[in-house]
Amino acid sequence: METYPTSETRGAAVRSILKTRRCVWVVLTLWGAAWMSLQARYAARITPLDTNRVDAWLHLSQRYLERPGIVSLDLDSAFFFAQQAYRLSEALHDRASQQASGMLLGQVHLKGGKLAEGEACFRQVIDRYRQAHESRQEAAAWLTLGNSIPLHDSTFARVLHSLDQAHALYRQLHDRVGEREALQALALVHFHQGALAQAAQELQDVQQRYQTAGQAPPPELLNELAAVYSSLGIFSKALSYATEAVRSMEAGGDSTAAGVFYARLGHVYRELGQTEQSLVWYRKALGALRAQYPNTYAHHPLFNPMHRFRHDPLYRIAWHLARGLIQQERAAEALALMQDIATRYPPVEVADKASVAGALGQCYHALGQSHRAEAYYLEMVQWEEQQPPGNIITSDAYFLMGAFYLDRQRFADAARYLPKALVAPGRVPLSRVRDVHRMLSQVDSASGHYLSALRHFHRYKALSDSLLQEAQSRQLAELQIQYETDQKEQDIALLTRERDIQTARLQQAALTRNVSFGGLTLMLLIVGLLFNRYRFKQRSNRQLQAQQAENLATTRSLQQALEEQQKLLVEKEWLLKEIHHRVKNNLQIIMSLLNTQSAYLEHPAARHAIRESQHRMQAMSLVHQKLYQSNRMALIHMPAYIRELVTYLQESLDEQQHIPFQLDIAAVELDVAQAVPLGLILNEAISNAIKYAFPQRGAPDLITVRLQAVQEGHYRLSVADNGVGLFPDFAREKSGSMGMSLMEGLSHQLGGCFRVESTPGGGLTVAVTFVEEKTPMPHTLPLAAGKSYGL
Repeated sequence: METYPTSETRGAAVRSILKTRRCVWVVLTLWGAAWMSLQARYAARITPLDTNRVDAWLHLSQRYLERPGIVSLDLDSAFFFAQQAYRLSEALHDRASQQASGMLLGQVHLKGGKLAEGEACFRQVIDRYRQAHESRQEAAAWLTLGNSIPLHDSTFARVLHSLDQAHALYRQLHDRVGEREALQALALVHFHQGALAQAAQELQDVQQRYQTAGQAPPPELLNELAAVYSSLGIFSKALSYATEAVRSMEAGGDSTAAGVFYARLGHVYRELGQTEQSLVWYRKALGALRAQYPNTYAHHPLFNPMHRFRHDPLYRIAWHLARGLIQQERAAEALALMQDIATRYPPVEVADKASVAGALGQCYHALGQSHRAEAYYLEMVQWEEQQPPGNIITSDAYFLMGAFYLDRQRFADAARYLPKALVAPGRVPLSRVRDVHRMLSQVDSASGHYLSALRHFHRYKALSDSLLQEAQSRQLAELQIQYETDQKEQDIALLTRERDIQTARLQQAALTRNVSFGGLTLMLLIVGLLFNRYRFKQRSNRQLQAQQAENLATTRSLQQALEEQQKLLVEKEWLLKEIHHRVKNNLQIIMSLLNTQSAYLEHPAARHAIRESQHRMQAMSLVHQKLYQSNRMALIHMPAYIRELVTYLQESLDEQQHIPFQLDIAAVELDVAQAVPLGLILNEAISNAIKYAFPQRGAPDLITVRLQAVQEGHYRLSVADNGVGLFPDFAREKSGSMGMSLMEGLSHQLGGCFRVESTPGGGLTVAVTFVEEKTPMPHTLPLAAGKSYGL
């Protein structure tokens, strides 16, 4: 059967250990002082009196100062080196180093609890900056001062004053980064003060400033937001920010503070009553902290390098994990955990000792060993009462004492401790405040104070209702699903990356082996090829020089030929335009001569023949006019040509009737050898329609001219009217009409099909279907074959 030492035996053992520690501490202090003196003498002997020596003192002081925990030897070392740097910089008149060493001295005093001395050092530095009008350095000094003063109820005013000064100066300087840092520090102070709403607003403002600057909020800021909203009881936001802090930390790859972020997520799940989920995160947090803390010399705490780090996260997280195990009725496992933590990492700081004692008391309470539980609980309260008043950890200790005595039905003792659990107003989570009011209601009811019990019960019910809202449960489930989904995606991506890395390593190994085998052979080949290449290059250079000379001569001759050809092309183009212009002018002269000759003719038929010849010549003249006016020497734009020809015929022949025309011409360009016959056909068809289709002006008359594509490369030209049409007994072969013969002959010249369609009283349609010539035809006038047209 296991036996446990009595309180007297345990107290004697503790006193013996403390006495031994004090003796060893005196020896270490003397040894450290001697060692620092030797270091100073050695540095003074080998280092010249310059700024490099000052920088060395400052660096050593900063290293001792940044070691976590309040260890006298570290503080003495930091003070010694900072003082040496201050004196040396003052002798060198190095103002920047003097200011830096002054602030280090202030930080050493503040960390050691000497608030007046520390503030005096900072005030001296700040006054110098102010006198030199160095506002940015003054703001940084105020910010450092505010972050260096220990936080408790008696120092809140000093800290807030320093941070307000820094914030105001940064705002005047429009320094967004400094203003953001000062505002975040102010929010942290307000959080510890209990001004939770103000802290939340300030942290939200800081987050907005990060987003405005296009930067992702750091995980530390998200973690602080989670802590504030958890204290406010808004657990949906607390869970969201805590989850986002973990995701941001893991994405950034910096796991230095992973234990803190995992623990915050575990706290939120604990407050939400999800014990199993909280244990998952507490285990991850404890594992991360243990990975940073080596267990070398674990059984020798005075020589354990771990005493230089803050154990608060480690011990508090281990305690939270033990609480969760106790809630799952695994008290023995919780006790084994705390005993292992206490053995591997013996507590040195007062807060650490209180955490271990409280955790062990809670474990023994759950195991039914009330006597041992009470002893550890009292030890916990004894350590906590040495801490600054008003902190949340002390409130937690009083809550445990009250709960223990309430369970033991020692209501007077419970009534003495439970009200003290509310001594940090605004900083105690609402769930804890709710539980305290419930316990006080039970204590007052058992003690006969029914009115007070009723008040505490009403307060308990109000807090319970606010913490169990249905909307928060829904948001919790959604956020949990979202996080688990993201976590699975990250796991898949991680496995994929690992597979790719393994594949790449195998490929790299195979490549290295192959390269090694072929390396020697390749080197020999390269040597031979280099020599052969050198000889080949010399020979090639000689050939290339000769070829370049030949190419240069050829290029010059080709360039000269191209210039001559370009000149000939320009002259040819000019000559073609001139020819078309002269042909058009000659046709106009012939038309003028015919017009003059018709004035001397008395026979109507002769004058009629001359006028028809004039119209035909005008149709050909328009073709040549379009050619010399256009940049293209062989193609006629048919829509413009047909419109101008129709306008001419309408003005020449239709002087009284004013017959309307409807044109439907496709945007096609034809070779001059096809454009001239088509123009003559149009001339004959439109002339006949104007002269003979409408003997009497009556119903709406209309002549329609169409040139449309029938299929690819095939076109149809038609001239239709809605006049009287041909006689029923009209025979085209026997008519002896020169115009009809001319149109038919021109259609054959085009290689097309000529058709005449007539309905008595329903109009006449003259149509020619032809194939577009892709290759140029000889530019001979169609009238050269005049004999075939009966001319």
